[in-house]
Amino acid sequence: MSYFKEIERVIYIIEEGLKNKISLERLAQEACCSLPHFYRVFYQIVGDTVINYARRRKLSCAALELISSNRAITYISLEYGYESQQTFNRAFTRMFGVSPNRYRKNNRCEGIVQKFDIVERRIHMSGVSYDNIRFVILEPMQIASFKVYKRDLGKTFEERDKVVAEAWNGLVSWQMKEQYRRLTGKQEVEHSVSDLGKWFVENNLHIPPNTRYFGFNNPWPAEKDGGFGYEAWALINKEFCASDDVHIKDFEGGLYAVASATLGKKCNLWETWQMMHRWLEKSEYTYGKHQWLEEHLTIPGKGGFHGIAVYMATKKK
Repeated sequence: MSYFKEIERVIYIIEEGLKNKISLERLAQEACCSLPHFYRVFYQIVGDTVINYARRRKLSCAALELISSNRAITYISLEYGYESQQTFNRAFTRMFGVSPNRYRKNNRCEGIVQKFDIVERRIHMSGVSYDNIRFVILEPMQIASFKVYKRDLGKTFEERDKVVAEAWNGLVSWQMKEQYRRLTGKQEVEHSVSDLGKWFVENNLHIPPNTRYFGFNNPWPAEKDGGFGYEAWALINKEFCASDDVHIKDFEGGLYAVASATLGKKCNLWETWQMMHRWLEKSEYTYGKHQWLEEHLTIPGKGGFHGIAVYMATKKK
């Protein structure tokens, strides 16, 4: 099974249905996976959520019609499934920065999102090295989970980054307080968040074996409203107590193919996921059904994350 081929078929269906309502359930069925897993795979390969990709392609085609025809904006908006011209105007302006009328007057094809070309992407990656890939078995572990989901977000990488940051901030803040109470025996935390963070790092409580950090895109409860979700995990022990926002659960572990990626300005997380999918096409392994993960790596004596490892669930064919 190749998710490249499945996503290629999904993109074809999206392109054919830009003027109609797209069924997310049907797209997931075409990709031969569950709805949540489909969201994650699509994001890994295309670099965008399925809802946002379809929205941007729809508006891009509408923009091309604006400058290539004299048809009324109202007609174009209805043709692409918008309930009214006002709704179309708002969506168009948010994407292109100008109104449909101004875009037509400028007569310039700016900001157009082209159809994602799976074939071109695979050709571009044909010379990629797979030396970075290794195998590990994650043992069962107990983790603390913090989820964040924002409706009608995820249209830009900046918006999505804020969701991810909120998840990590919420989880680590809870973890530091729980660790402080556990080690000091005090029920009240006497430090500010900043001082607590220094104490946490100075005692190397942020690195293995004390803890590990994993995360993944999680379209929870669903992505049908165009939202974006993220779930952050921290490895803990049984002495930690859950809260209203943090849930304790058991992770079953499994076999993973792992590759390293970079963070920051030269982040290549998307390219690394694509490389992993490409590698799997040629290997003696196939996709596993256990949770796919991204491990956020820490180093002694310093706060924050300094690298990332991509964990693709695998099994022997």
